[in-house]
Amino acid sequence: MSNQRQQVAESLQKQRETFSTIFQKAPYGVALVDKDGTYLYINPEFTSLTGYTLEDIPTGRKWFHKAYPDPEYRRKVIATWKEDIVQKGAGRVFSIACKNREAREIEFWSTLLDDGSTFIMLSDVTERRRLEEELRESEEKYRALFEDSRGAVFITTRDGKLTSTNQAYLDLFGYTREEVIGLDVRKTYANPEGRFRFQQEIERKGAVKDFELKLRKKDGTELDCLLTATVRQLQDGVTLGYQGIIRDITERKKLEEMKTQFINMLAHELKTPLTPILSSGKLLVEELESKGEIEHRLAKNILDGAHSLNSHLDELLELAKGEMGLLKVNPEPLEPGSLIQRLTGRWSTTFAAKKQEFQVELESPLPYVLADEGRTSQVLSNLLSNANKFTPERGQVTLRAGVKEDALVVEVGDSGPGILVEEQQGIFQPYTHSDGFPGLGLGLVIAKELVELQGGKIWCHSQPGKGSTFGFSLPLAGSEEQK
Repeated sequence: MSNQRQQVAESLQKQRETFSTIFQKAPYGVALVDKDGTYLYINPEFTSLTGYTLEDIPTGRKWFHKAYPDPEYRRKVIATWKEDIVQKGAGRVFSIACKNREAREIEFWSTLLDDGSTFIMLSDVTERRRLEEELRESEEKYRALFEDSRGAVFITTRDGKLTSTNQAYLDLFGYTREEVIGLDVRKTYANPEGRFRFQQEIERKGAVKDFELKLRKKDGTELDCLLTATVRQLQDGVTLGYQGIIRDITERKKLEEMKTQFINMLAHELKTPLTPILSSGKLLVEELESKGEIEHRLAKNILDGAHSLNSHLDELLELAKGEMGLLKVNPEPLEPGSLIQRLTGRWSTTFAAKKQEFQVELESPLPYVLADEGRTSQVLSNLLSNANKFTPERGQVTLRAGVKEDALVVEVGDSGPGILVEEQQGIFQPYTHSDGFPGLGLGLVIAKELVELQGGKIWCHSQPGKGSTFGFSLPLAGSEEQK
């Protein structure tokens, strides 16, 4: 019988040693407290979390005065300990005062054992609580921005079903929050073509910005809108859906239409009287060519003046369109080499008539660009015209084109008089006249507007007596856009 008791005792000792070894290496704090509140055992992680060793913890409940110095909070902890943790074994977070007086958020799990003692596990959740608080604040800020946005914000699934919108979206389209959730956004497109173009664009690029299209409200009213949207994806590239913002530009479009009508009316009223003057002037010059030198020169002066007035009117109308936001470009994949060759062929005779040497230096091959062919031709023609105008007879004009820093760069250099540094600042600004540039000087202003509308830049490098170089850049087209 004595041997049997010894064997049982040895077995129990081995079990204690086994459990002690496990708890010594446990990644969480462990403590054993008897029914009188005396701490019988704590593991190293408990000491690491709280700073207390077993010798630092007095017998009974007095340790609570150290761990929870605030009396009100201490009473709350004890009450919760008895009613919730000890009885149910549930986890609860308390703010505990460590030995170094640092406050830590500790989560406790406790189990009441058969002999009345309590087994406790604890884990530091200070960092987790901080991250949770940051996440909560971020969510609140996001929700505030989401709701306070001036645009109509939306989030959809992959198949186009709305999952979330802000109040501005409901107000714009006339839906209630219950009606809008699960709504197929494809029903809000006013025409299939707009939907198809938007779908192509966002699937190809992953995002669209200020995409103009017509959308339909709940009551059927059509709106002119600008849509900016991105694809929502997982890290592995799986598409979850789309998110974006819609801005109603219906009133702006109406205003633009009124401006356009005004500009067209103005152009008609100014151009109509010039048409008979130009045609009659041309006939008069031809008629007087053989009649007399003085009469012929006077008629030619009238015709030249009419042509100059017509050209200035064109510039003024273009400037007015630019200032009203009505100057438009339509960038498409464009092979610039052919365009440049056509223009150089056209301008060669003009340079030859003034006995100017005209050189063309093109990289081969030139890559595709995203550009409006007509507007790009207008810009380059303006630079070539200026070079011809300000370069003296037997001077030199050079046209260069090549790739630099992911853009096509086109430059026109001349051997003219050059431009003073103080005058260079204003040559691209409207209403800034230079004595060195006869006329209204609006050609470069319009050229700058057209280049920037296409995503490029324009510049001038010049020194008095050493000529000038005017250049502009255009963005290259991607391989998909070339297709």
